[in-house]
Amino acid sequence: MQLNAELNGDMASVIAATTTQLPIQSEVPTRAAGKHDYRAQHSHSQPHSSSSRSFATVNDFASYIQTRKCFGCSTRLIQSQKDIEDLFKGWLTGQGIFTSLLKCKRCSTSTCVGCSSKSTGKKAAFEVTVQGTQITWCCGRGRLFLIFVILCGYDVNFCMEKQREAAKRPNVPRVGGSGIGFGGARGSPLYELNMMMPFSRGGRYAQGVQAPDPGKIRAQNSQQASDTFNRMVLSFLEELLPSLENKSNFDRTPPEAVTSMLLNCKILNKAAELLRNDSLEDATKRKDIYQALLSFLRRIGTHPITAQKTVFSERVVRDDTVNLLTLSFQSGGYGKAKEDKMSSLADSLRNLNIQSNVMLSGAQRNENEFRTTEGQNMLGMCRSISDLSEYLLANTQAGTGKGGKAPAIENAECGIEEVPDNQLLSGHYFGGIASAWSHSPPGRMKRLITEITSLKTGLPPGIFVRYGSSRLDVMKILIVGPSDTPYELGLFEFDLICPINYPNEPPKMNFRTTGGGSVRFNPNLYADGKVCLSLLGTWHGEPWRPAESTILQCLISIQAMILCEEPFYNEPGSENAASTAASRAYNLSVRKENVRWAILNWLETPVNPIWNDIVAQHFRKNANKILEIVMRWESEDTGGPYTPCPRMVRPIVRGGSSGTIATLRPRLQAQLQKYGVTAAVQPPGQAFPQQYRAQGHGATMGNQGSYESQYPPSRGAYGRGGYGSCGGYGGGRGGYGGGRGYY
Repeated sequence: MQLNAELNGDMASVIAATTTQLPIQSEVPTRAAGKHDYRAQHSHSQPHSSSSRSFATVNDFASYIQTRKCFGCSTRLIQSQKDIEDLFKGWLTGQGIFTSLLKCKRCSTSTCVGCSSKSTGKKAAFEVTVQGTQITWCCGRGRLFLIFVILCGYDVNFCMEKQREAAKRPNVPRVGGSGIGFGGARGSPLYELNMMMPFSRGGRYAQGVQAPDPGKIRAQNSQQASDTFNRMVLSFLEELLPSLENKSNFDRTPPEAVTSMLLNCKILNKAAELLRNDSLEDATKRKDIYQALLSFLRRIGTHPITAQKTVFSERVVRDDTVNLLTLSFQSGGYGKAKEDKMSSLADSLRNLNIQSNVMLSGAQRNENEFRTTEGQNMLGMCRSISDLSEYLLANTQAGTGKGGKAPAIENAECGIEEVPDNQLLSGHYFGGIASAWSHSPPGRMKRLITEITSLKTGLPPGIFVRYGSSRLDVMKILIVGPSDTPYELGLFEFDLICPINYPNEPPKMNFRTTGGGSVRFNPNLYADGKVCLSLLGTWHGEPWRPAESTILQCLISIQAMILCEEPFYNEPGSENAASTAASRAYNLSVRKENVRWAILNWLETPVNPIWNDIVAQHFRKNANKILEIVMRWESEDTGGPYTPCPRMVRPIVRGGSSGTIATLRPRLQAQLQKYGVTAAVQPPGQAFPQQYRAQGHGATMGNQGSYESQYPPSRGAYGRGGYGSCGGYGGGRGGYGGGRGYY
């Protein structure tokens, strides 16, 4: 964007003609040669040296502009929030002049809303052109008004779209790596923009993939319209927000209200949403919006007025009933709006930078994979992200204190690591197949590098991945059993390989935690290692889509859908079964095998060296927790064999079960001593020590027994209170679990 090269002064002589105005912060000419300058269009204007009135908050400024009156007839220029909405919509669609000089609805006199100066009929004092749109203002307060209107208008559209998404969420199609499709609700600025701007209706899809259905095409076109809208807004703000590269008073010492506006606007939410994208490929396809985002972040992240609060600090996020416009014009402030704390934009940028650096490193070792236009565009995007991250984050005291990494980022990086090829292939289920491959078809390695970058920051807690230094197509995975499931805190190992024609064929996986081929832990996890999952092509349902599906999706599906609370219902034919007794019996059997093979076996047998650190850390961190859970399971274990429901779930153990948890618990406790376990053991049927009784937050006691009573042996130490249907916190379940109560 080429801005005008000189600045001759502001409208001092015109401003002096008004008698009711406050001192104005001048826009003083001064950008170095080669830099963009704002040009003053009035030859009679002189630089104004008065300081501007200080607006500390957005409410200060909103109150101020509502008092501004027409120079000719004294009619208020801004009478309601609808005036702001109409201004923004007119600016966006080109039906209104993008200026701080507003035309009076009564006498048609043009007056600057910032300083109440009357237009002389000549061009406004300051002018820039952004995305082909001419933007003009009269004074520093006029420039602040433009920022205010843009942010208010953005919020109206953002909230309207989010509410529309929520209403239609079950039917919203997913688009590529970005997830949610956007559309413009009729009457919104985005709808108006969508109606005025033609977009491509076609696209290029990977081999073997059918063209998407009309709903997906509509979602893609809506997202393209949304990206265009967001790019325009970010570009407007990037030019209007204060910058130390300019030398006007507004740029050097802007009012605190600028920061207040940004913090109360949804634009930072959108920035965070874009930064959280786990697909660099998707970001590259949407490079225009991402380049606008990076420029916007550079602008707010380098100015001392805005940087700390908008980029480097946690943000308060409120629901969509509250936005900048409602806050400015409606009484009651935030009211009862729900507030949440979100991580800083700097942390999200670090996350994206991790992906970018992995991609750049992989490209150096596989240059031929990135010689295409698409590959070069991706590397260009990665360099832009890396440059901005280094510029904003290197040696900064903001965010993490001393330029270090936030804990969440450190955890994300240790979730996936590179290991020597020979160490990975040794003992790998697919090691022989992988060793026989001597070449990789064009495009395959680039896709694998893309997958690794997504895994670097997208892995949820409890999933760990190791891949070969030169064999990115071979991986080992360790998944920690989720809370509130019969798999809780067990360690479940998988081997993965990407076929030679990947991604046109899904990855292949083998389940390793089978007790030597004796245990079928789940209807979808066979004793022979087969993993039944539609994304892997081993089960019916949502298939692998080469252009969209990812390894990350496969791993999350296993963690969330297979290692679930009631695996009994994963068996075909039992989805709608009402047999809770059969499900409970199945869970009891899974618990035993979890203790035997997914916990105790890791403690009693040598661990694969690639998992040494993870396994040791797991047991050091969770030793007490594991023993407490096993003690509860022991109290609920009747000791009888599992009897499968006819025609539904086959027995999970070949040749008999592992016995009772009671026979395994002493061995487990002995092994956990090495990891500092301190939990005391109380035989089932006796009064349980106070520190191990369920202390759920629920106000209602269990149906039987109380927290202080001696529970009957048949129900175990936890009985039906504390962990049953009435005790604890959240979801009607007490006792132990993630968000469902605690001991």
